[in-house]
Amino acid sequence: MTVQDKQESPLQPDAPVLLDVDGAMTRLGRKEWIYIKILEQFVFDYSHFAETMGRCLAKQDRKGAERLTHKMKGAAGQIGAEALYVMAPALRQMVATQPTEVATGKLAEFEGLVKQTVAVINSFLVSKGIRTDLGFQPLGEPEMIPQAGLLESIRQHASMGRFSRIERIIDDLERKNCNYETFCVGMRKHIRAYDEAAIAAYIDRWT
Repeated sequence: MTVQDKQESPLQPDAPVLLDVDGAMTRLGRKEWIYIKILEQFVFDYSHFAETMGRCLAKQDRKGAERLTHKMKGAAGQIGAEALYVMAPALRQMVATQPTEVATGKLAEFEGLVKQTVAVINSFLVSKGIRTDLGFQPLGEPEMIPQAGLLESIRQHASMGRFSRIERIIDDLERKNCNYETFCVGMRKHIRAYDEAAIAAYIDRWT
């Protein structure tokens, strides 16, 4: 199954299909249940992509915005979202080279394509009997959270864009004590999105 709707955009005329299900399924060895989980995760991670990008641009954090578009390209390629996969590098180049006002304008156009792609994904999930109106279930209360000093260290690393350093801290926490698992799972979601504000808010929740 390939969703054949094409979308025109100033970022990339004659854009490819929104969702190539057959191609993605082939790459996954026809394991539909895995594909469904990946699609659900994509919707969870990228439905608010433009908002996160907008925060980066507002802070003149071009490196952070470039990282986000790079991750979007990888995620889009994995699920067969061909139009997003093709357009993401163009958006990344604009973010890196154009004035913030221009990049913000193009981001608004890109956001429209993200929404269309998410809508197609949700339609596919519904066709497989998956409810899309429930969202992901919230994480439960952590059994244990790091000490205040370590939380502040994570906050500082996030403010400087040191997301790989935060991930190493989380890895170390999980190795030391399995009771940190719930906290670490929640933190990893924000690390993957390179979302400094979400990391800070997550820390505030437990302090």
